[in-house]
Amino acid sequence: MAFEYQQHLPNEVLSKIFHEALLPLHDMAPCYDHLDDLSLSSRLLEAPLLLTKICRRWRDIAVGMPSLWCRLLVKVECGDWQRRAVCYDTWLKRSQGRPVSLALLWPDFTSDSAKLRNLLQPYIHQITSLTVDFYDFPWPIGPYLFTGFVAVERLSARIADDLEHEVSTPIACSASQLPALRSFYFEASYRLGLGDLESFDPMWRCLTEVSVDASTHDSILYLLQVAPDLSSLTIDTYLGDEENLEPFMHAKLRFLCLHVDTLSDLLNALSLPNLCILEVHGLLTWPHDAFTAFLARSGCSLESLIVSGAVTITNEQRAEYISLSPSLQFP
Repeated sequence: MAFEYQQHLPNEVLSKIFHEALLPLHDMAPCYDHLDDLSLSSRLLEAPLLLTKICRRWRDIAVGMPSLWCRLLVKVECGDWQRRAVCYDTWLKRSQGRPVSLALLWPDFTSDSAKLRNLLQPYIHQITSLTVDFYDFPWPIGPYLFTGFVAVERLSARIADDLEHEVSTPIACSASQLPALRSFYFEASYRLGLGDLESFDPMWRCLTEVSVDASTHDSILYLLQVAPDLSSLTIDTYLGDEENLEPFMHAKLRFLCLHVDTLSDLLNALSLPNLCILEVHGLLTWPHDAFTAFLARSGCSLESLIVSGAVTITNEQRAEYISLSPSLQFP
């Protein structure tokens, strides 16, 4: 009965249903610590293929929707590569020149790079988002891991728990070769030190969005100093009150998400005149005086303050913040 009912739905309605059935690529990228997640992610990313197997009408609609084919998970290391390469090529053809988000399962960088590049070369200018999960020891990958991805604007690199800390250095060298890169996400079981962050330079200078885990509060100021166009920063770090930070003003930052245990020193050092959204997670105490001074000094029109952890902001404090930034809300 349900199948008969869908036959009467207009094509436009079915198209919207097809889109709702697909999740964003970053929500489906597999976590390699859990094989079940990998299997689930693979099935979700292959959902457009399933739509083509229901009936001829569904196939015609799905094949004629290039937006359904703009996200692809490529398993480079799997057997029967020739057959899979034909499927991947057909998939990418159906994107009809649209921007493509690509996720790679690519453990053997030395032996598999040629066949991967042969597959992607006709579509290389379409790939604007790239997710690479490093879940096996990737040496030697050299500085040319991402060579050829001239259109990539968003890069997500995730490092499995059992990989060496030094893997970030060759990734940094390779990422710096991406001319169109504007957003960078780095996830690992370890935190990047200031030296690690410096190894990514000059990549930071062109970025507008960054998400990293770093080891010290100096990392936050460093990123703001070397990334003048940064509009969004998400960072998980430890902040210590034992060091004095030099005052710094960043003119373009609009979104700041911090996972920290203390915050006073950073607030006392920063001025963010264009900040719109501030998220703070993990605080032990709320630095009311430092935050009040920060709002007054920055003169920003803060729109949203989101705080989680073992802290409470009183109604009196909220009223004081709103007097300094009338547009402020507390979701």
